[in-house]
Amino acid sequence: MKSVLLIIQLLLVTFNVFAEGNKKVFAFNNILFVNTPDKGVLPRLNAKNYLYDKNRNWMDNDQMFYPVVADLATQMSLNDAVDFEMQSAMAMGIDGFSFIYTTTKEKRLYDRFDQIIEAYFNVAKEKNYPFYFNLCIKFEPNIPIDEAIADASNILKKYSNVKFANSKHWHVEDGKKMIVLTKVKSLITKEEKKQLINVADKDLDMSILFDRIDQISAVTQGDYNFIYTSIWPGRKEEILQASNKFYSARMEAFYMRNDKLVKQYSNRLKSVNAPFVHTIFHDHVSSYYVDRATKKRIPRSFAEKKQMGPDEFYREHDDLGLTKGIRLGFEQAKKYKSSLVFLNSWNMFIEGSQFRQDFNHGFGLSPMTNTLIKLWKNEEIDPVIFVAFKNRMTEDKSLLEYKVRLKVGSPQYSKDSIEIVTYSNVPAKLVINGTPVRDLVEGLNVKTIPWQEGNIDVSLKKGSKEIASFNSLREVRSLKVRNQSSTIYLSSEDNNYLEGIIDILAVQEVNYFDKRFLLEQKKKEMWILLEKERMRNHITNITLNETNGARFDQIKKKENIEYEKEVKKLLSEFHFEVWQDLKAEKLLEIDATLSKFNIFDLNNSYNILDFK
Repeated sequence: MKSVLLIIQLLLVTFNVFAEGNKKVFAFNNILFVNTPDKGVLPRLNAKNYLYDKNRNWMDNDQMFYPVVADLATQMSLNDAVDFEMQSAMAMGIDGFSFIYTTTKEKRLYDRFDQIIEAYFNVAKEKNYPFYFNLCIKFEPNIPIDEAIADASNILKKYSNVKFANSKHWHVEDGKKMIVLTKVKSLITKEEKKQLINVADKDLDMSILFDRIDQISAVTQGDYNFIYTSIWPGRKEEILQASNKFYSARMEAFYMRNDKLVKQYSNRLKSVNAPFVHTIFHDHVSSYYVDRATKKRIPRSFAEKKQMGPDEFYREHDDLGLTKGIRLGFEQAKKYKSSLVFLNSWNMFIEGSQFRQDFNHGFGLSPMTNTLIKLWKNEEIDPVIFVAFKNRMTEDKSLLEYKVRLKVGSPQYSKDSIEIVTYSNVPAKLVINGTPVRDLVEGLNVKTIPWQEGNIDVSLKKGSKEIASFNSLREVRSLKVRNQSSTIYLSSEDNNYLEGIIDILAVQEVNYFDKRFLLEQKKKEMWILLEKERMRNHITNITLNETNGARFDQIKKKENIEYEKEVKKLLSEFHFEVWQDLKAEKLLEIDATLSKFNIFDLNNSYNILDFK
């Protein structure tokens, strides 16, 4: 009962969608699921299922899986999966998803996009969630412009006539459903683009592009408002022409590190009474390669062509690492009075920028996002602590592996660090590893400390009273080779978020078998408690797989034996045998499928997995 109340509490804190003048936060959702209609969605992270490509061993894909448990015997149905995604997003303070509907030569993907989007609308309606959706039409390059226009037009026409066309879960502004248009430069030819670039700003005429967008929207009979994504956000005329024609214009998230440009962009929108729509990354948004000898940047293609080794160059990201990106983004949104924020993105893990919870990032990004959204909306916030770091790696093994660095040109560019971010509604004292280090003023504070291994013990104190404390679920540590360069976020609220996720998945797991066994309620509740404990143990132990795989296997085997003993006490002998057979059958099926999955295959470019 406590866990059920906890989920409700976690979700209700973010259900005030229209706080402070209708401010809203949407996350770009790339409609990524490893799923099929008949088999459902894989809801697990298994430390053994790292999928590497021999030429890209810097990337592992365990973030495709839900971040809590290994060896769930059942896959989620598509409806269960989208329900889980919405609950996770709402617990972060996100008001809705913007579905990235990519125009592509792979037409068969459209049916999958439609199926997943419909599932979101159906579940939101069934559960009556205060959660909203818009479409982001992304124009893929390398397809004919006429074909892209026809595809986008058909998408809008279709969504004007689907059964949920009038759903209350559409994101609506000024009485119309919202559409985001991105990568619009694909709607003009290279020659046309060159001509526009060479024209003086005062003579810029975007009508050649806007006429093509009019062709796309003609079939909708004015059902939609459009948010245009600028090709050249520094050019005044493009912004003014777009904002006069469409609901508003936005710039891509990677420009947000240029605060001067963000200010200029927002001022130009205000000059024509268009709302400022901001887009935020939470982590590094660009990278480059540096020659060790000259300290100069070099093209990636040059490094690859010359087959340069790790002793000759290294890779650097810009200066939006750790928590700076997300903090800067929301600071800009507040300073320049943005009414609508897009997070880029919910689940595009390849770019290292997803907001969706996963084991590699840690769960601290969820309460951090929630806190920054509440600050932006001027809502009340309890004291909270966040810690962000990257695990240090001791060897450079491949081209794209990454060392934690500051910007090129800084005398301390190789210095690693850990960020401790705190929020308190009263002045407080920051205590790190038992030592008081700083008196903090009311509000958000950031403290950077030297990189160190092990647990970090952080607390906030008001006088002698502790008002927030941080108990790490994951140590800061060195790895021989780290294949995941993303920032790890931990927080004083991690346990609350984990409990909510565990509740959802443990009940689902037990229900899968209970449909067959029809247990009495008391035994079912006891089994759910056992399942939750198994998931908590997995969370505690899984990091061992990176540093001591044999020890991880040993602990996992022992805990599984203990778990089976306890389950056996709840089931009849026959049902226990059936349970073991069903579990083994499901896991074999999943493992066989994963062994054939290749994320780099074009047909799997959206994580689409066909079970045979």
